[in-house]
Amino acid sequence: MRLVSSSLLILLFSSVSLFSQPRLEPRSTAVQPKSPFLGAALSLLLPGLGEVYGGNFESGRYFLGAEVALLLGIGTQYIRGSSFESDYKVFARTNAGVSGDKDEQFWRDISSFNSIDEFNAERLRNRDFGGLYNPQTHFWQWQSDADRRQFRDLRIQSDKAYQSIYYLFAAMGINRVLSMINAVRGINTFNEVNGFSKDDEMETSLYFLPEHRTVSPIPDGIRAEFRLSF
Repeated sequence: MRLVSSSLLILLFSSVSLFSQPRLEPRSTAVQPKSPFLGAALSLLLPGLGEVYGGNFESGRYFLGAEVALLLGIGTQYIRGSSFESDYKVFARTNAGVSGDKDEQFWRDISSFNSIDEFNAERLRNRDFGGLYNPQTHFWQWQSDADRRQFRDLRIQSDKAYQSIYYLFAAMGINRVLSMINAVRGINTFNEVNGFSKDDEMETSLYFLPEHRTVSPIPDGIRAEFRLSF
């Protein structure tokens, strides 16, 4: 999770460039108007690319840097998750007699019960006959409760690594939105300074609003809204 926090911190620093105006040269006869729509599309494709098109890569480089850091974070977390997953499966085969490939629910179940007999007895008490495991195909018997807890810790570490990837993907989406806003603002300023028409000008905004699902005044979460106007 420290890696996720570091990546999000990089993304936060990159958004500082939204509050800085690009340095633009006076209009020359060779200057052509730039399309904010194209700039936004380029930043959506790759953060920082819209700023390159708008001649403001000085701020766009932070979004590009954040994108690279987030991609590296995703790759690192995937490798960590895969490593822990391999470790806990090998551990279960060695210390609990598990054989063959199993689904995700099986690995969760064996982290909570010491043996298949204990698990099936619990299911019978709850009259969950469809949830019983076949001892011929899904046998396990932990050598000790400490082994089961160690297995559970390895599985939790794997799950956390995989889950952090979703947060990093969300951060990549936010990074693209911030880059789009920055690119459009820079292009609009460029066109205005050089005296071009405002007919094709685009305005962007990003809102973070409280999310209410109940009548309670305390929000249940935060909803992000990205708006374009032209």
